[in-house]
Amino acid sequence: MDHVVLRAVELLSKEGFDDGDILDDLLGENGFDPLARPADDDGEGCLDPGFGGAVLCEAVRRHLASRLVGFEIDYDLSIAHNPVRLSGWDSPRIQALRDVLDGVVARVSNGEVLDIADALAPRFPEARAGSKSLPAP
Repeated sequence: MDHVVLRAVELLSKEGFDDGDILDDLLGENGFDPLARPADDDGEGCLDPGFGGAVLCEAVRRHLASRLVGFEIDYDLSIAHNPVRLSGWDSPRIQALRDVLDGVVARVSNGEVLDIADALAPRFPEARAGSKSLPAP
């Protein structure tokens, strides 16, 4: 497939976006390590999803958020599972939210995902798989 489909309804679940790993295969196949840690990682953020989660959050921010006028999205890289969720995702209104969000999607080309990865890689020194000794561009 030449694109990734980001479904708004996935923002309602901690397992959404394939448990936050929806971009990991694409990143790995293109020379990135989705588990790379940020440069300022103090080693205490064991729940931080790393580079793949950061790319997912930015893809949602750039391509899906604009379709969700009136909704607030939490981009929180310090949680396990899906790192980007709709504010109030655990509210009692979840079925009503699910009905509203069903069918709201963004198709993001693989090239656009990789452009985001390239832009974020300098913040993650080991993001380029197998390049521990190579400086980030």
